[in-house]
Amino acid sequence: MMQDSILDMLEHEDPFWAALVICQQLEQDVDIDHYHLLLDSLVEQCRIELSGKTDLSAFKSFVSLFYRELLFSAPRLSKTSPELCLMNHVLELRQGMSVSLAIVFSFLARRLGFDVHGINFPGHFLLCWQQNATRQFYLDPLNGNLLSYEDLEKLYFAIVDEDEFDNNLLTPCDTKQVIVRLLNNLKVALMDEQHFSLALQCSDLLIALCPDDPYERRDRGFLLHQLNCFQVALADYRHFIKECPTDPAAQILKLQLKHLQPLPVVFH
Repeated sequence: MMQDSILDMLEHEDPFWAALVICQQLEQDVDIDHYHLLLDSLVEQCRIELSGKTDLSAFKSFVSLFYRELLFSAPRLSKTSPELCLMNHVLELRQGMSVSLAIVFSFLARRLGFDVHGINFPGHFLLCWQQNATRQFYLDPLNGNLLSYEDLEKLYFAIVDEDEFDNNLLTPCDTKQVIVRLLNNLKVALMDEQHFSLALQCSDLLIALCPDDPYERRDRGFLLHQLNCFQVALADYRHFIKECPTDPAAQILKLQLKHLQPLPVVFH
């Protein structure tokens, strides 16, 4: 199964390849070999441009190259579309969300010898280049801007209602965490465009990755309900209510379930 292939890849592959297999699952006509060749050519182009440069100078040149010559950028429109989360489209359009651009940037950077990893920051996925054991640089993957510690604090407190900054949030995330973040963005984008069947595939993957997350079960219940799979949706809804009884959404959902009528069962 494709789901099993993705789960296996999370153990030893770069997030980019797992993300590309997700594209293949959703669109089916994605040519993996084509993107192997495309990335190889981008890496070679970067190597030529960075020839003779070392360490900080080389990294700054790579950042400039990625955003100014390769022209990767944030979305030109405020609306989040699924294409901004799918690696094949991100590479073709040279546009993406913070996590999808971070996946491409970090893949190329690591191929060039830079120790770059993602930061699963609340509200905005970030990048970190570990220059050496004691020095690191944080970047905004949407534009390559360097972020100071004060910038990180501002981002954090704009999202989280806490008194102190949580330094644990700057811990490098693994492939699984990157893919979970990407899948959540993709799921929401597909739901916004009412592509419920494709969103359900993302939801199933998320539950396989995060089996103990009741909010993923809630979201899958919604998607199944939209696809007229009422009985299966009901099981997910009830699981969420049981696991999160004090959540306001659970209270509302509990009331709504009393008025929901079973719809014809559809097998997918």
